[in-house]
Amino acid sequence: MKSIKPETWRGYEFSDISQEESCTVYYLSDKEGGKGIMRVYEVLPGILMSYDILDMKSCYQDVPTVEGYIQINYCNEGCFEFELDTGEIGFIGAGDLAVCDPSSSRFVNSRIPYGKYRGISVMIQIEKAQKSITERIPEALLDLCGIARRMFEMNSTNLIRANPSLEHIFCELYHIDERISKPYGRL
Repeated sequence: MKSIKPETWRGYEFSDISQEESCTVYYLSDKEGGKGIMRVYEVLPGILMSYDILDMKSCYQDVPTVEGYIQINYCNEGCFEFELDTGEIGFIGAGDLAVCDPSSSRFVNSRIPYGKYRGISVMIQIEKAQKSITERIPEALLDLCGIARRMFEMNSTNLIRANPSLEHIFCELYHIDERISKPYGRL
């Protein structure tokens, strides 16, 4: 299997990268001895899903913005705080969702206040994912460009607080057997 390299992580420095049968594993470390593991699966061409386990105070790195993506971050456990170059400050806790446009603002800082974050990140490369979805599920009539335009016309980051519908979708993804996480993620 080829290594999965999310463009949205361009410029990140990892302490190690390894290849497993169905995913690429990225290892992080911070100055205080904290550790992080991110298991990245390509669920469809243009759509990557990362299962994130961060036991650290911050995973911040100064990286450039990237065009043509939607990034979705779901917090299953713990919390994550971030500051953008626009001055926006965001906080997601258990059950919360952040939907970001990684082209219009850059992280200038982040913290994991309790030193523990468990979550899922979905990186959608709009053009490539649109083609994959249209080929595999034409009846969905999904317009990712239109969704991104509407979603980000007012803010580059949208926070959605915990609710039963989100929890149902993401908890199922988070607690799925690793052997079927890729096909389940497609659903």
